[in-house]
Amino acid sequence: MLLSERAVIWDREELNDCAFYGCTSLTSFDASNLEEVSVLCFCYCWSLTSFDAPNLKEIEHGGFYDCGALTSFW
Repeated sequence: MLLSERAVIWDREELNDCAFYGCTSLTSFDASNLEEVSVLCFCYCWSLTSFDAPNLKEIEHGGFYDCGALTSFW
């Protein structure tokens, strides 16, 4: 999947299963209203370094599987 390096989502409280699965170019993600990361949502997002979701309450199974570059999580 081709995706820009930065994703900003304003109006979603939940992302679908595997929503960003394999988005290897994604480096940062911001979602002010996000409350839940679904199953395998960011799986294999190897370049993801920054994740900002201040209202996050739940991360389902494998939500960030193999995201070894993730250094900033808010």
